[in-house]
Amino acid sequence: ERGAGPKPALVAAREAGASSSPSGAAKAPESRAPAKSPAPTAQTGVSSLQPETLEGGLTGPPDVLEGLSLGSSEEENPSGLFAAIGVPHGLTNLEMATPALPGRTGPLIVDGEGAAPNTFSTLKAACATAASGDVIELRYNGRREESPIELPGLKITIRAGDGYQPLVAFQPKPTDIDPLRYPRSMFTLSGSRLTMINVAVELSVPRDLPADSWSLFEIGQAETVRLERCWLTIFNASSGRAAYHSDVAFLRLKANPAVATVLGDQARLARHVTVALVDCVARGEATLFQSEMMQSAEVSWKNGLLATTEWFLVANGGEESPQPSEAIQVDLEHLTAAVGRGLCQLNQGEFAPYQLPVEIRCADSILVGSGAAALVEQNGVGDVAGAQQRVSWDGYRNFYEGFTVFWAISPLNPSQRSEQMPFAAWESHWTPDREILPLRNLVGWKQLPAADKPVSAHTAADYTLDHSDQENPPLRWPTDGSAAGLAPERLPPAPPPVLSESPPGAVKPN
Repeated sequence: ERGAGPKPALVAAREAGASSSPSGAAKAPESRAPAKSPAPTAQTGVSSLQPETLEGGLTGPPDVLEGLSLGSSEEENPSGLFAAIGVPHGLTNLEMATPALPGRTGPLIVDGEGAAPNTFSTLKAACATAASGDVIELRYNGRREESPIELPGLKITIRAGDGYQPLVAFQPKPTDIDPLRYPRSMFTLSGSRLTMINVAVELSVPRDLPADSWSLFEIGQAETVRLERCWLTIFNASSGRAAYHSDVAFLRLKANPAVATVLGDQARLARHVTVALVDCVARGEATLFQSEMMQSAEVSWKNGLLATTEWFLVANGGEESPQPSEAIQVDLEHLTAAVGRGLCQLNQGEFAPYQLPVEIRCADSILVGSGAAALVEQNGVGDVAGAQQRVSWDGYRNFYEGFTVFWAISPLNPSQRSEQMPFAAWESHWTPDREILPLRNLVGWKQLPAADKPVSAHTAADYTLDHSDQENPPLRWPTDGSAAGLAPERLPPAPPPVLSESPPGAVKPN
C-alpha cells in the first residue's frame, strides 16, 4: 500500500469543512394530495438562491451584476450593447429587467390548472412571469409535457413542492423541424442563475428530426446552474442501444452570437460558467457537459450516478490562445460514472489549434469504462508533450473499472506517433502524489445492469456494491466513512414511469 502523500485540493477542502450542504426547499401548504411516497426534501444549509460556495471547495462568482460584467455607463458600453444581450436601454443590471410585481408574496405555483392567483398551468408560463429572485414551486405528481423555456437575466429557483414528485418532460414532435419555433435546448439561460431542487427532467429526442445539438440546458457566458436531488434523463437510443444522434448533451456551453458580435474580444473577459450537481442522477445517450467555446467553467458533482453511452466532458478548442487564468475545472466526489466513451474528450484541429487547460480532481469515485475507450482522450493536437501539459489530474482513492487505455493522444499530423497510456504508465506519469491509492478492476458489485438495458433506464440500484463481502475494497477504502461511489440513501427516488408513448428507440425507465 502506497504512502498517502499530500491530498488533492478537493479532499483537503472537504475535510476542512469547506464543502457546502444541499440547500433545503421551503415547506409549501398542502393544498393538493401529495404522492404516496413523498420525495425527501434536501438538507438545510447554504441558500439555494445564491450557490456561491460549491462542493469540493470551489467558489462561485462574486455577487456582482447578473450576467455579463458590463460597465455602468453608456461611455463604458458600445451603442446597442444592452439591446444585443436583451437588456433594455439604460439598465445596467439584468435583474432590473424583471422587477418583482408589487403585492406578490410567496412562490409561483405550477399545479397544471392555473386557476388561483400566483398559480400557472405550465412551468413555461410561470417562468415568463417570474422576476429575479422568485421561487417556482411544482405542486403536481407525475409527468407533464412542456415546451422549451428561456430564462433571460433571472436568478430563479425551481423546486418540487413538499410531498410532490414532478417530472418535467420535453418531447418534440416530428413536425417541430424549425429550431426557431422549437429550440433545440429545453432551458436556455442568458445571464441567469438557475437552481433546481427535487425535480426530474427528461428529453425525448426524436429520430425524425435533424441532429441539431439537442440539450436539456444551454448555457452562455456568466451563467450559474445548480441542481440538487434531480433526475436528468435523455432518451436518444438507437436499436443497438448506442446514441442515435451523436451531438446531444445534458448541459451545453454555447456562445451567444449577439454578445460575441457586439463585445468581440471583450466577451472573453465575462465571468466564467459554474455548474454544480449535488445528489443527482443523469442517464441517457448524451454527453453530460459539452463546451463548444473556449470559456472558463467550473463543473462539480458531489454524490450521484452518471450513466451514459458518451462522455462526462467534451471540450472543443478555438482559434485564439487562452488567457493564463482561463481553464475548465472539474471536481468529482462520490460519483459512480459509467461512461461508455470515456471521462473526457478534448478536441483541437487545424482551425481550432488552441485548447483550454483542463484540471480534474476526483475523489472516492468509481469510474466505469467499456472496450477500448480511453479515460482521457485528446484529438488533433499539434504537439503531444504540450498537450499533456494542458491536462491536470488529482485523484484520491478512486476505482477504475473496465479501462485498458487511460490516456490517448492523437496528433493532427498523421505522421506523428499517437500516445496511449495503460494504467501503469498513467500511475507513473502522475506519481503517488497526484494519483493516490488508485485501484483497478477490484470493485465487487452485487449487480450491474443487463447489457441490453439502455442507459436511459439505469438507476442507482443497477450499480449496487456487494455489502456481503466485508473485504470489498470500495467499502473499506474511502476517506469519509462511506463507501466509494454513489451514496444511494442521499439520492432522490426514481421518477415515475413514462405514461405517454416514447419515440422509437426510447425505453421507459423502471
